[in-house]
Amino acid sequence: MSTCNQKQVFNKIVENVRKGGKVNVGRAMLESGYSESTSKHPEKLLNSKGWGDLTEKYLPDKLLFERVYELINGNEWRERAAGLDMALRIKGRYKLAELTTVINNINSMQTNKVEPISDEKFDEIMMSYAEKNRLKILEKEELEK
Repeated sequence: MSTCNQKQVFNKIVENVRKGGKVNVGRAMLESGYSESTSKHPEKLLNSKGWGDLTEKYLPDKLLFERVYELINGNEWRERAAGLDMALRIKGRYKLAELTTVINNINSMQTNKVEPISDEKFDEIMMSYAEKNRLKILEKEELEK
């Protein structure tokens, strides 16, 4: 079960994302009543059972995987990629080092108007993230049927 502070952090992050802002878990933690020393280690929050319960309730894996499928097969992937990236970050599915790289890449794409990548390259990138982050719940559901 998630704590009140965890719920406040989640709500602050969601609100910031809705406004088009960047996700800063440490800042959201500070604003939600966590100490400064605790807020310097957001991975502790992101890896906690309460955070996992909270994100699974509002961002269920099945929904994310449906979006991944739409993203891979869709036409307007940049907008959905940014939304999907935000959802995966909120759920803590990226390792923090990988997260920094992803954020920088997306910010660079938005700022520098990078030419679109090929569908094949995009598929390769998405599958790589899926494999690295063990996004195999769909396979598990298939086996359970």
